[in-house]
Amino acid sequence: MMKWNWSFERVIGSGFLVMILIVIITSVLAYQSISQYILVNQRVSHTLQVIGTLQDLLSTIVDAESGQRGYILTGQLEFLEPYQQGNQTIDELFEQLRTLTLDNSSQLARIDTLAPLVEQRMTFLTQSIGVWLTQGFDAAQSMVASGDGKRAMDQIREAIDVMITEENALLEERNQQASSSARLTLFSLGVLILLTFVFLTIFYGFIVRSIQERKQAQFNALQYANEVQDLYDNAPCGYHSLDSSGTYIQINKTELGWLGYTHDEVIGKKRFGDFITPDSLKNFQVNFPVFKARGWIKDLEFDMVRKDGTILSVLLNATAITDSEGNYVSSRSTLIDVTDRKQIDLNLQKTNQELIRANQELEAFSYSVSHDLRTPLRSIDGFSQALLDDYADKLDTTAQSYLKRVRKAAQRMGELIDDLINLGRISKADIVRENVDLTALCHKVVNDLQRNDPNRKVNIIIDDELKVVGDSHLLKLVLDNLIGNAWKFTGHTDDARIEVTGQRQNGKTVFRVSDNGAGFDMTYANKLFEPFQRLHGYEEFEGTGIGLATVNRIIQRHGGQVWAEGEVGKGAAFYFSL
Repeated sequence: MMKWNWSFERVIGSGFLVMILIVIITSVLAYQSISQYILVNQRVSHTLQVIGTLQDLLSTIVDAESGQRGYILTGQLEFLEPYQQGNQTIDELFEQLRTLTLDNSSQLARIDTLAPLVEQRMTFLTQSIGVWLTQGFDAAQSMVASGDGKRAMDQIREAIDVMITEENALLEERNQQASSSARLTLFSLGVLILLTFVFLTIFYGFIVRSIQERKQAQFNALQYANEVQDLYDNAPCGYHSLDSSGTYIQINKTELGWLGYTHDEVIGKKRFGDFITPDSLKNFQVNFPVFKARGWIKDLEFDMVRKDGTILSVLLNATAITDSEGNYVSSRSTLIDVTDRKQIDLNLQKTNQELIRANQELEAFSYSVSHDLRTPLRSIDGFSQALLDDYADKLDTTAQSYLKRVRKAAQRMGELIDDLINLGRISKADIVRENVDLTALCHKVVNDLQRNDPNRKVNIIIDDELKVVGDSHLLKLVLDNLIGNAWKFTGHTDDARIEVTGQRQNGKTVFRVSDNGAGFDMTYANKLFEPFQRLHGYEEFEGTGIGLATVNRIIQRHGGQVWAEGEVGKGAAFYFSL
């Protein structure tokens, strides 16, 4: 009796070669079956394409006929669209049919018979449209009602039906071939699956090797888990997990370091509520039901008490873990240390309060100073006027001139105090935003100027429909100053002209107030909007030097910009946007 003395590796190797041979043979058979199945299906698809093209041809002719009838009945050109489209596509459809039936001589012969019928029908449609255009509706209607069109259409339908009938017969034959091919393909695939199963069974012996590979994979996974744990423990933020009672079941080293506790002192022994201040505990009790219901919470601030008694301020983000029935089981939380930031916020609040207090004191001081200054200024002005009124006959011309200059200086000082107080108020006034008609405000400012100086002749041009959103009271002050300056600095100009316009630039409206007055040197343009900066002498043009500073402050409070252009002796232009 013959004994087999093959080693395990030899048995596996021989079996592997045999299985490869079987798989190759089965694969070849399956490939042939699948190729045959694909070929048959391509033929079926080809037949369906022929039928579809024939149906498209018939539908195109019918649509053209409907469009012709609609046009004859209504005279509306849109009804001719199907007819015109039909004229364009019928030749393409016949070309497709001839290409698709190159392997079928009988169908090609039928196409040659069908083409003249279709051409005759389309010619009839064209002629009837021409009759409607040249002879009118009744002549065209009589031509349509003659019955020639219906007889031609019946012949077309009959020819197409014959072709579709033959294609349906081919389709039936090819469907049967496809079914047979599919059964053969499924059988081949079944054999291949069976052989694959046998192949896998034979190679079950490789499980031993797989176990070794799995051990290596487990080692790699353990190494990866250690890396993840190291990342968890030493992250720059705190991590912890709590069970349903709020007890710590996991915590990273970062959070332990913040709190000053060891792992054994916290896990299973401490609850989150044990570490937070009474105020934070109230916050926790309010938000915890919300957290369980919603499943997450974001940026909730708590003050935690370290082991040494100091306070640790944190922002907590957490997600809830639930069981299959939706019941709350545990939570995972991330903590960010905001102690330093909170201290900065407190310092900032304190600084803001001190700033508010300082502003209040400054306002009170400004009021007191302005009141204390006004009293002596009024006295100076009043007594100077009294001297001029009561002792004019005893004062020479020089003395009277000195007194007038004293009065004028006192009045100017009073105006300067008022402007400074108004500038301070503007910086603190609430902005009430509304739709503002700048055109109307400009006309109001101009009317006031003309009323106060009726002898001035100024050509004033104001664009219509200048609209903006802002504080109407503050924008009125802007226009008072800009148009008022233009009025003032054109005082020595013949044919004075002031223009107020608006133009879109870079997605926003830029307003322009321009004049042809005294102008200014652009070298000093950066000083125009600073308080007390004047580019003209007081004797030449009156003013306190506060107006443009006021304009700048108002535009800045509206989040806009203001700038100026000018040339000495040729005028100036002031621009602003909100």
